[in-house]
Amino acid sequence: MRLFNTLFKFAGIVVLIIILISLIIFLLFKFQGKGIIEKSLSKTLGFPIKIEKIDFNLDKGKVNFQGFHVLNKKPFSSDLLDAESCTIIFNRDIFSQKRRFIIKELIIDKGIFNIERNKNGKFNIAYNNFLNDISVDISLAYADEFKGINFYKLATQLGKITIKNSLVNFRDSYISSPPYKINFRKLNFNLIADKQQNNYIPLKCEFNFYIVNGYYNDSQVSLEADIVAFKDHSDIKGILRTGQVDLMQFLPYFQRVTPFLFQRGLFSSITNFNLDGDIINSTTEMLFHKLKITVNPDKQNAQFLETSVTKLLPYLTSSSGDVLFDFVVSGPLSNPKAQLGPQVKQAITMAVIQEIGNIIQQFQQLQK
Repeated sequence: MRLFNTLFKFAGIVVLIIILISLIIFLLFKFQGKGIIEKSLSKTLGFPIKIEKIDFNLDKGKVNFQGFHVLNKKPFSSDLLDAESCTIIFNRDIFSQKRRFIIKELIIDKGIFNIERNKNGKFNIAYNNFLNDISVDISLAYADEFKGINFYKLATQLGKITIKNSLVNFRDSYISSPPYKINFRKLNFNLIADKQQNNYIPLKCEFNFYIVNGYYNDSQVSLEADIVAFKDHSDIKGILRTGQVDLMQFLPYFQRVTPFLFQRGLFSSITNFNLDGDIINSTTEMLFHKLKITVNPDKQNAQFLETSVTKLLPYLTSSSGDVLFDFVVSGPLSNPKAQLGPQVKQAITMAVIQEIGNIIQQFQQLQK
């Protein structure tokens, strides 16, 4: 489930930003100097941080960073994050009384996130590899959670995260050479925590963005999810939608494992998923538009596959020429299992019945 893993990695970026900003506030009061803050913060975290301007308003419980940059280390090239503006709203009463910094809201506006995977398969957002031994005299937004996203600990201190009008650039040197590139624009993200219950905290997560297509209009991706965060795990129920995604843009990720040769196609999809801890159950319906494929003649059993697909396609094709395909994914996130969905199974059954009928008809004609 690369998609879900990537989403969690992106959520890790957001948590990283909270950690960075929390440390900045602590250093701001300790050192009172932007240059010293950048140097101390970079040394603590192990990679360079640049801040153009800091505006601090204790009366309003608000801090604004104009020009906030998280730089990558070699072998990665682009900055991990370049944000025009980062604003945080914090609990000023607790800060004044106890010098504890509790973030109520984080807003990132016009950010550029650069996600990279190098030729060894390592992501630049695997930040837990270099964030070590952070120790400060102030309560951060639970900066010790590096092994995964602990929504419960995050939600106890943070009420809302908003990302507006942002971009995501993805560069993958592991899957192809030269590196595979894809861009996402108009990223809008909201994570809102509700009031804490007896032993859990409910949260709502929403995001949407557009994939920049090469030959078609930009396609949209959106997610709506309800999260029930317990202390030791989180249960997530959501819907992931895609619309008019260019299939050819993702060809490097599936061409080597599929028996088909893809020439063109778009797809739209709806995925309903439940994530109980690390166990996922999901159903996906995909609708392929303008699809043009052939069977790879070099693959084993190519002739049999071509015959089977030819007989099956009429039961999966609509009057407009769109092709339906559905599947089910279940099991642990580390090793999920995929199965054909009910509609494909029904189509296979109908095709088999039709084929049996043809055989019986031929046999009856031979008896005459």
